[in-house]
Amino acid sequence: MIGTSPITLPLNFHLLAGFRYDSARNTTSLMGVYPSYSSTYNSTGADAVKPRVGLLWQPIPQLSVYGNYVEGFGFSNGISVNQTPLPPESARQYEGGVKVALLDDRLTATFAYFDIIKKNIRSPAPASGSGALSLSEVTGAVRNRGIEVDVQGQVFPELKIIGSYASIDSRIISDIAGGGVKGNRWWGVPRNSGSLWAVYEPQFEQLKGLAVGAGFVARGSVEVDRANSFTLPGYATVDMMARYSFEYLQNKVSLQLNVGNLLDKTYYFTSGTVGAFGGFIPGAPRNFKGSIKVDF
Repeated sequence: MIGTSPITLPLNFHLLAGFRYDSARNTTSLMGVYPSYSSTYNSTGADAVKPRVGLLWQPIPQLSVYGNYVEGFGFSNGISVNQTPLPPESARQYEGGVKVALLDDRLTATFAYFDIIKKNIRSPAPASGSGALSLSEVTGAVRNRGIEVDVQGQVFPELKIIGSYASIDSRIISDIAGGGVKGNRWWGVPRNSGSLWAVYEPQFEQLKGLAVGAGFVARGSVEVDRANSFTLPGYATVDMMARYSFEYLQNKVSLQLNVGNLLDKTYYFTSGTVGAFGGFIPGAPRNFKGSIKVDF
């Protein structure tokens, strides 16, 4: 259940306030997955009321300054190492930023600072055998703090761009399991990441309907688990696309070809744990995807 109340204030201020009530139950079946467990079902539940408030100031139409505070709540699927359902996760977030609209709103840029704390986060338990593969352990709290920058729009009549950059300091700030991981980096979260994509659509009559694009995604190094036992290196991949659109029987037809990981870069993700049944997941090699779209 959600309640919200937008309010327009003097001097171009806008206030949004609300709340969300959740009554959640989590029942996990243990038999069949782990036949050696003596209990067939374990169940837990919780109720919570979480607030949401945001303030926006727009001194001129091209500039918006905002701030918000949000709390969240919910359950995560899985079974803990002590054979019980996982406790509910909760989170709180502070965010503030600036949004600028340029070139008659054809180009927008956003800068944001955020501070998020999430409690009872699930992560894979260290693998010790086939029965432990899907077990989870709970980290007391993790804080993500950093900045995000996004730019998108029509720079020129022929050129569109979408770009983003994030710098995130993700740290374990509470360790209820007593594993000595407090202060470690959270697994799978790069300190720096970004992407840029550009699409060029020629305006020449002879090339009408043609569009070509290229872009890249870059991610810094990440830790493979809560213990920070190993670091995966960063990587960057390049993608390309070509599209041709035309009219056929008064319908618009678009033919498109996408090439992913053009340079066939070898890179890996982490599964969140290392050991006999944990490890690394390889990224997709060079791949091709074609499509035909008809608008009736």
